[in-house]
Amino acid sequence: MPSFGPPDVERLKANRDAAGLIEALGYRKDPRVRREAAVALGSIGDPGVVEFLMAALKDDSWSVREAAAQALGQMRDARAAEPFVGALQGTTEEVRQAAAQVLEQIGDARSVGPLVVALKDDSWGVRRAAAQALGRIGDERVVEPLAAALRDPDLGVRDAAAEALVRIGPSSLEALVEALAAESWDVRRTAAKALGQLGDGRALAPLLVALRDLNDSWLRREAAAALGSIGDPSAVSYLTISLIDSSSQVRQAAAAALGKIGDPRAVHPLVDALDDREANVRQAAAEALGKLDRQADPTENGGLQAQGDATPGEQPKGR
Repeated sequence: MPSFGPPDVERLKANRDAAGLIEALGYRKDPRVRREAAVALGSIGDPGVVEFLMAALKDDSWSVREAAAQALGQMRDARAAEPFVGALQGTTEEVRQAAAQVLEQIGDARSVGPLVVALKDDSWGVRRAAAQALGRIGDERVVEPLAAALRDPDLGVRDAAAEALVRIGPSSLEALVEALAAESWDVRRTAAKALGQLGDGRALAPLLVALRDLNDSWLRREAAAALGSIGDPSAVSYLTISLIDSSSQVRQAAAAALGKIGDPRAVHPLVDALDDREANVRQAAAEALGKLDRQADPTENGGLQAQGDATPGEQPKGR
């Protein structure tokens, strides 16, 4: 005897009944059933259900649309890439954004071209998702369009483009260095941060130039942090000068960077920074000295606190 009640989604899921779940996804009487069906279809992971989940992105219930987008994010089989590539040209923002997000998960190089086009989408959410997807794919051919996305008007897109360039690796260096000299202060700061994350020693010289930018203390701060991440001792003398920068944020970043680099030449400047008027700088200097102390060889000069456990800036006891 046929049942006229709502579909039993749990039973259909347990039986991995994709056809039954697709039918439940179209059950118009109750959006909760449609939502549960979308979730279940995502867990099954059958590429054959992609088109039905894509259609559910246009459902009149936001909860169904959300569940469908999340389910699509689970469809990581590269065989499912083609429908999402086509969906990048979808009529609604939600469809285009979900397609870019899924392609990020799939990581299929065949979708590079459409994703590059999506970097110019009218929706910032689509542009951000496209940048994230391109970073995951990691194709060196997309460095140039991602570098252009560093100048996007939306912060989220700029950050996603920078993160993508970092993921792509050393081939992104030139583009990031070029962005470090951009007219926009926001682009310069994003580039400096990304260069630190990239960790390529070839960025040392341009970052040292940025460290001396008198017009942008935020850039100087990001440059100091990036130099600490790169860890090249050649930056120590420049960073010690930054310990007397007019901005406490720059002084703090410089102290932290010197702690990361771990060069003993920074000891005395950091000891002086313990008297800084700003607590955040004093704390960063103390933490940096602690790192230097742990790195010191106790057989040579007794470390920073040998000979009676003197604290930084004090004479050892017994002298």
